[in-house]
Amino acid sequence: MRFDGVGIGSFDLAAGINLLMATRDRGLPWISANIYDRTGVRIFPPYRIVEYGDLEAAIVAVTDPLISSEAVEIRDAERELSQLLPSLGHVDIIILLSSLPFQQTVELAERHGQIDLAITADRHKKNLQPVHAGSALVFQTAARGQYMGMFEAKWRNRPWMEDKSTEIETLKGQLASLSRQIARLAALPPDTGAEKAGSLQARKRQLLNRIDELENSVVSHSDEYLSTYRCTFIPLSASVRKDPAIEQVIRKADKRIRELRQPR
Repeated sequence: MRFDGVGIGSFDLAAGINLLMATRDRGLPWISANIYDRTGVRIFPPYRIVEYGDLEAAIVAVTDPLISSEAVEIRDAERELSQLLPSLGHVDIIILLSSLPFQQTVELAERHGQIDLAITADRHKKNLQPVHAGSALVFQTAARGQYMGMFEAKWRNRPWMEDKSTEIETLKGQLASLSRQIARLAALPPDTGAEKAGSLQARKRQLLNRIDELENSVVSHSDEYLSTYRCTFIPLSASVRKDPAIEQVIRKADKRIRELRQPR
């Protein structure tokens, strides 16, 4: 699937560290800055450097300590980031993947101004639109494959501002629909539909005011000076046709997990 980086959550360790290491060796780009073996050696890369055109990004990950393991030590994320982030000053943007609770990730972003984006995996939260935390945006997509989260940005190494163009276009579409309804009512006899026409006119004024507010906001914050973004969540169908090849992979993985769980 051509992932650029996959952050490890503690539940990824449920089948044992050997399974993660085997998939790592086959090319899955696991990253975690705070998973160590019992000799004090970091097991996975703490970050990956990825180039997107002329943009150089560092993808960093931290793992929550919810599941204990005799094979690994999950160290304090705050301490690890404090030591790691200063060495990434050469990149254009730093993206943090965090399986810590959402509020803890927000606090990390507030304390570490080097972080520009933080994507969380809080299993108690669903889709979360970006919130500002220090100089970063923090957000997440719901778990269990129910949605695909899509984050689009124009990065200018400047403060973030939400791209309002989609909302403006949606409101303008609603305004056009209202105008057509009002025009149809105006063609009726004077006492017919007067109450509904008044309600539609009130809604039209609200839309006009909101569109003016959004357009003025865009003008007052020129694109030349701010990084803009928009975030959408696309519902995924649960009725996908089964693929025999994928089913075989799943059966093999289930068998391997059962084998790893057997007492030795």
